[in-house]
Amino acid sequence: MYPLQNTEGKSGPRILFIDYCMMDFDTVRFTDLLKMFFIMTDILMIADDNIAISGEQLIINFQNIPASFFLQFTPEIFKKMTVCWGTAYPLRIKLCLCINAPLLVEKLYNTVCKPLMSKKIQNRVHVYSSQNMEKAYTHLPKPLFPERFGGHNGSHTTLTMEWKRTVENYRGWVMEDSSYKSNEKLRPNKPKTCNEEFGMEGTFRKLNLD
Repeated sequence: MYPLQNTEGKSGPRILFIDYCMMDFDTVRFTDLLKMFFIMTDILMIADDNIAISGEQLIINFQNIPASFFLQFTPEIFKKMTVCWGTAYPLRIKLCLCINAPLLVEKLYNTVCKPLMSKKIQNRVHVYSSQNMEKAYTHLPKPLFPERFGGHNGSHTTLTMEWKRTVENYRGWVMEDSSYKSNEKLRPNKPKTCNEEFGMEGTFRKLNLD
């Protein structure tokens, strides 16, 4: 999980690459990855003008992810993620490309997850299986992908080590930032709750996967 070096033009959105196939799925939870993603975003908002001004583009590699891992990706977590991503953060999400996804995940995204998103996010999030990989290049030119995907945008080893050093340099700031939160006892009228902000209304009575 790291930012790529080059963008579409000098003032283009920052491209973030997230590679799940490098994870130890026996010890890493999906919520851990979300936390790391938001930490990365927080740091880049401070240190990177491209993401602060022009927004971000995501490339997420789903290759070799076990099916059990996707079971952690519940509608409730998905809604919390999209609210934080699409509403709370002062960033423009220009693109999210999920590549090498299992065919079932591609289908579930289009039938279950996509309806939970705003129209703006629907138009910017795309999930493609390995069979449809070429479609991803219609959204982001192939040279802007990492080298291991046929692009010219840095090597995995180099970018991983550079980003690891960056995160370590911000360790104190991240630890301090995690201590801040709202004091709902001081809010006028009714306090806000997690259920109120992120609760799942309605029921899922029928899933049409055809």
